[in-house]
Amino acid sequence: MNSVVEEVETITILFVDDNPDEFVLMEWLVKGGADQNTELVCVTDIESACKVLEEKNISMILLDNKLHLNDDFRTSVPVLRSKAFTGPIGIVSSSIEPEYFQEFEQYGADFRIGKNELDRNAIGFIIDEFAKKDIKISDD
Repeated sequence: MNSVVEEVETITILFVDDNPDEFVLMEWLVKGGADQNTELVCVTDIESACKVLEEKNISMILLDNKLHLNDDFRTSVPVLRSKAFTGPIGIVSSSIEPEYFQEFEQYGADFRIGKNELDRNAIGFIIDEFAKKDIKISDD
């Protein structure tokens, strides 16, 4: 029995933001920042995100801190985790200064980043650190 480890060919990122204008920017960042094939799925609310989680194999979620129907990540992340998503969830916010951001792991998030820190290098680093850990092991 010979085990072979191979990286997943396409990394699928779910981006949840209630401002569709942010989708264009995130697509540009992901396309230029990732060294491997990526697919970006964009939705505007938690309900749509939950539906995507049921339909697609998502590698990582980038979640806007404040969405229309939910107060902030403290209510959004637990909903996503309740759908059995175990991959990394990153919180994207215009400000990560509020004190409640210090407790992001307590709510099931893996990292946080300010929108002013987002560039292609940051996205590339995030993908390398969090999403590429998804590997398949097959027996030959």
